[in-house]
Amino acid sequence: MLATGGERPFVRENVFRLWPYHLHGLIRSTVRDADDPSDDRWSARDWERAAQRAMGALGKQFSARTSRDRMLLVGSPRQGLALARDFRLNLD
Repeated sequence: MLATGGERPFVRENVFRLWPYHLHGLIRSTVRDADDPSDDRWSARDWERAAQRAMGALGKQFSARTSRDRMLLVGSPRQGLALARDFRLNLD
């Protein structure tokens, strides 16, 4: 849900970013860290694997760039560093 006016958005949009949509931190932490015993809940290992896949996709996208797109040059390392920090991934 994108908010307008004075509302607090769950999803923020910045059209000047490579990946323009950003989920609010409170929502992300609630989804990731909630003590929910449901059967379909992701384990810590599931989150780590997803982060590793995302890091690999970022690397491929960055390596395959055909131009010196500034958004990609800045966005990929920024997103990769955030993933590495949040999931203690090696930067390779």
